[in-house]
Amino acid sequence: MRIAANGLAATIRELAPIHVLSVDEWPKVFDTERGQSLPGRRHRFVYTAEGHTVCVDRWLWVIGGGVLEATASYALEDHTALKPLFEYLVDQLAVVDHGSTYELQLANIGLVSGEEPYPDAYASQQRNTPVEGLKQIAAGQQYSEAGILLTSAAVDLFQSLTGRGGLGRFELSGSGREVAELVAAGMVTEQGKLTEMGGAFLAPCSNSVGRLRAEAHRNGAESVAEVWIGEDLALISADPSFYGSSLPGEGKRELRLLKSTDAALVLVSWAGIGPAWTMQHDPVVIDGATFNARVAGVAVPVPNNTEAVTRLWQAPWTEWSITHLEANAGFRWLHAGEAGHYSVIPADGGIRLDAQPSSLVWDAVVRVVHTALTGTELDLSTDVPSAWLHARQEPARG
Repeated sequence: MRIAANGLAATIRELAPIHVLSVDEWPKVFDTERGQSLPGRRHRFVYTAEGHTVCVDRWLWVIGGGVLEATASYALEDHTALKPLFEYLVDQLAVVDHGSTYELQLANIGLVSGEEPYPDAYASQQRNTPVEGLKQIAAGQQYSEAGILLTSAAVDLFQSLTGRGGLGRFELSGSGREVAELVAAGMVTEQGKLTEMGGAFLAPCSNSVGRLRAEAHRNGAESVAEVWIGEDLALISADPSFYGSSLPGEGKRELRLLKSTDAALVLVSWAGIGPAWTMQHDPVVIDGATFNARVAGVAVPVPNNTEAVTRLWQAPWTEWSITHLEANAGFRWLHAGEAGHYSVIPADGGIRLDAQPSSLVWDAVVRVVHTALTGTELDLSTDVPSAWLHARQEPARG
């Protein structure tokens, strides 16, 4: 726990800004003849280097007084192909004939690991082994609005220019405030004509190969992010995030132009996805009205009195989903703060909540962006565990 936590803290300082996606337990048997499993961690994070978005999956194990590390780095656009390959290679790692190194030499570990991290008491109790607290990592990753901020009315007016070169006379006279916003942002001229920058922002809308829609709900408020995926660039039009500095309904709408593959990282940041220990309990099945009331902030009784479910019930709830509109398929989750992430699946006339690691949420969002970009289909049986991937049943919204 100490080595993993302090190693990640050092990485955050050295590579800042980075987005930590997950911290996962990763026990491994290195010597099949002995058959003893050694505890380990996998850290997954993303950072930007020389204009490229780099994914890093790093594994750590303690063997005696030493540390074994395996690190895989790859471009975000290669995630779908390389992530499972690196997991396979790590699974093949073997360390044999190291005899007494199976004995954990705590006196030596202190020389390289720094201070003991603050533990997550409940997650440690569930696992019967100490695990580090992750709350501060997630709290330090607020969504950052790096695009152009405009009022919703100005965004709507700007996007109405898709497929045409400028605003009409009546639009100029009737939308003076919004036109002034667009002029100040460099999107249109004072005569209402698209600028070069404005044309670049609208290009993904004109030549879209796929569209995504993300929706989030908490305490009666809604926030929406829409994505137009082009072959090279994507346009994101997003309400303020529940995990940013301004709350939905209080701020302006963000327009961001970026590489199409980078849309996955922006969406998970917007949705507040970060490390949390997966709760260990049976799936929770409740009726839809109870689920919707709890998301809306209404006090409803805990469905059973187990400590794990009570911890889930007391956490802040944000329900969110992402849909590939052309395929009318996607994913739906519950973000429950320190209680972690849950799949939200229709079951038996109600809702089933299954605890899921944030690592799988990240993989699924990358997959949705990949399918929108390439035109491939979401494979419900092989892409990600079928227990938490689902096709959306409600009609797609344009």
